[in-house]
Amino acid sequence: MTESRDVVLWIASNVPQDILDTFAIAGSLEVRTEATINRESLRSARLVIVPFASATTVGINDLRAAIDAGCDLILLIRGDASRADASRFGAQIATGVEVVDILDPLSAREILRHALKIEPRLAENPSIEMPIELDAEAMVLLRRAFSDFKQVEILEEHGGFSGSRVLRITATNSDGKLAQPFLVKCGDRKEIEDEVKNTREFVLDYVPFPNRPPLVSIRCVAGSSKALIVSAFVERAVRLDLFLKTGLPEIVIAALFDGPLRNWRRQAERRRVHLSKYYQEQGIVPTEPKVLERRFEKLKVGVPVGSLDPAALLDAFAAIEAVDTLICRSHGDLNVRNIFVKRTAVDVILIDFEKTTEAHAARDAATLDVSLGFSFMETPIDEPVLDRLYAPHVLQNKDYPRADERSEASSRIEAIRQLRLQAASECLTRREYDLAIAVQLVQAFWKWQEVGPERLVIAYRLASNLVQSLRDESKQT
Repeated sequence: MTESRDVVLWIASNVPQDILDTFAIAGSLEVRTEATINRESLRSARLVIVPFASATTVGINDLRAAIDAGCDLILLIRGDASRADASRFGAQIATGVEVVDILDPLSAREILRHALKIEPRLAENPSIEMPIELDAEAMVLLRRAFSDFKQVEILEEHGGFSGSRVLRITATNSDGKLAQPFLVKCGDRKEIEDEVKNTREFVLDYVPFPNRPPLVSIRCVAGSSKALIVSAFVERAVRLDLFLKTGLPEIVIAALFDGPLRNWRRQAERRRVHLSKYYQEQGIVPTEPKVLERRFEKLKVGVPVGSLDPAALLDAFAAIEAVDTLICRSHGDLNVRNIFVKRTAVDVILIDFEKTTEAHAARDAATLDVSLGFSFMETPIDEPVLDRLYAPHVLQNKDYPRADERSEASSRIEAIRQLRLQAASECLTRREYDLAIAVQLVQAFWKWQEVGPERLVIAYRLASNLVQSLRDESKQT
């Protein structure tokens, strides 16, 4: 499926003889000189080498195109004096651009080693038409990821909060045979590469096979600023936010904890942790009040009456004492759009492992709790109901509104109730779940883009109530 790509392109200058001699001894790679970078040549190349003195003439866009096509890039300097400038220029192109001093006697061997260590990568198939509007880099990446197919059909799926684009791809080969559908996430290169790494290290061998989509590693490709993660599409399953419009939440929540989360959580370790500091170190809660102040300005709303202002909120948050808690592997972004449910509701599938890490055991439950209460709803839960759901002492709450008829809101409320029954069995104290919920409410206010300002202000107000209650209790102990 991958091509040999055994060419090293030397751009805008003659190749030094020692380089030619070194590559000739190796025998497996061809060094080819070209005046400019062109798309056709990049298909057979694995490495592009450009003198730094000529790089601005070649142009950043063409240099990025080489990386988008699956090539590594080396900038050549003559003497160490220009290394800092070349490194800064390389950083403008992409992460991982190497700088080599051609005057170094070992430079020829260094370049050869670099070329030989590059693993085979998919080359672009420019004949594949893209039936959807995408930027140039994303189109190249998709034509690389599915280069062995003749045609692709693309359906855009709803994404979560990251801003990445999620695509369902149906591919047809040259014989007209349809492959099983694929799910593609296209986003920031570092974020996608982190997700691929996390999936390989923490998911493939640790989350039961029926509860995760199979990763298609060879189709996971990266460019200068973006990357793709490709997995098999989860067929005959629906996202949790859609399932809850008609399905039974109690079965799904039980299946979630007994299925994909089971192995991670049964290996939890007890530790004493200052959770407010932990959540700030993880970047889930800001450390500076200006971040939240700017958010109020952007939303064009003020701090709710009776709530702590951002500086007071973060001060109160920091004053909450350390607690004994459980630490385990966490999904990290367990919102309603990262959970798929099979028709039987017995099998639950998780996607998007970008933020998977070792974490506070209550983090996943609290993330899903707030997502159920606030995100991706056609008919939002009424504010007075949210006040009751997210009042202090969350796990002791027995006041869950019930509706005579099943609705989206009533299904979500029941899912929250079932979720908290699971959380109560794992939290060492009820206070840690209050804190975890407050954290996720602050995170929602700070980061969410697809929820209206009025709902985000409610989230901030409820977070403030929880933090004030926890601070006051800490003073009494």
